[in-house]
Amino acid sequence: MQSPKVKKLVSLFSRLPGVGEKTAQRYVLHLLTADEAIAKELGAELGTLHDELRPCVRCGNIAEVTAGSDAVCAICKDSKRDPQVLCIVGRVHDLFAIERTGAMPRPLLRPSAALLSPLEGIGPDDLPLPRLVKRINAEGVIEVIVATPPSVDGEATALLLKARALADRRQADADRERRPPRRRPRNTPIQSRWAEPFEPPESVGAKAMRPITTLTAPAAIGPYSQAIDAGDFVFLSGQVPIDPVTGELVKGGIAVQTERVLDNLGAVLEAAGCSFADVVKTTIYLMDLNDFQTVNATYAKRFTSAPPARATGAGLGATEGRPHRNRRDRKEEIEDSPRSVPERDSVVKL
Repeated sequence: MQSPKVKKLVSLFSRLPGVGEKTAQRYVLHLLTADEAIAKELGAELGTLHDELRPCVRCGNIAEVTAGSDAVCAICKDSKRDPQVLCIVGRVHDLFAIERTGAMPRPLLRPSAALLSPLEGIGPDDLPLPRLVKRINAEGVIEVIVATPPSVDGEATALLLKARALADRRQADADRERRPPRRRPRNTPIQSRWAEPFEPPESVGAKAMRPITTLTAPAAIGPYSQAIDAGDFVFLSGQVPIDPVTGELVKGGIAVQTERVLDNLGAVLEAAGCSFADVVKTTIYLMDLNDFQTVNATYAKRFTSAPPARATGAGLGATEGRPHRNRRDRKEEIEDSPRSVPERDSVVKL
């Protein structure tokens, strides 16, 4: 027969995640039979837990509260972090896991605080996406690594973040175009693009779109082209490490696979009359963040000067249209490859 005090302690420990009734009983009995100082120290720390720890005001990570200042975590205080690289995780414990690997080149990590989950009653309005998108646009971020879990909730959160970031970027561009000039010479009329007669732009469909095909890159396996020449721009489909001669995935590790993907993309670029120097934007998907540095080193050999904007995603992979959770494949897309490079966006396109 347990005493009411023991029952209460067992009930409290059982509320912790992953702790059942038997585990809770072992915890209570250990604290009762072990050194009394352990129980007192644990109780003192738990008593001040919420007084001394708060969510970071910048990213939502756990931060210690200091008198006279806001709660800022150690990651946000670290001056050695690259502020132009942003890694977004689903929960704080995912951040701890990435930090332990040491595979990331010291990016600035920001947890999204929650994942989109209709079954748990978490909708778009419950996520801190407006604050996150605002910081992406305001802090000069050029690369965003989305490391949400490879689950339905994680994928939905990543897609929602992408949609919000793109919508916010388009709105900012529209507002900037509509803003009149601050100064103009006296006694001269204001010249505005909106005051001129409206002439609808020629649609892309009206131009002759030319499919790009080459035998030195893997053939398309579905209703798509290896690339499309749309006039001033060339749009390339994604590539995986398939040997165009054998039609099989190459072996030998992530470095060899990365070289194969870049060779495939280079062959399509050459067939379109372009090169890696013309690329404006790339997207990389990694199955394992531990491969980031290896992929980055191989990637850098092809983009030696003025590297394009880039987004890197984790936990995604595809081979012939089918997702693989255990295979360490790599997929890279080059979205825009213009013959005359336009002004580049200052914010990465997710």
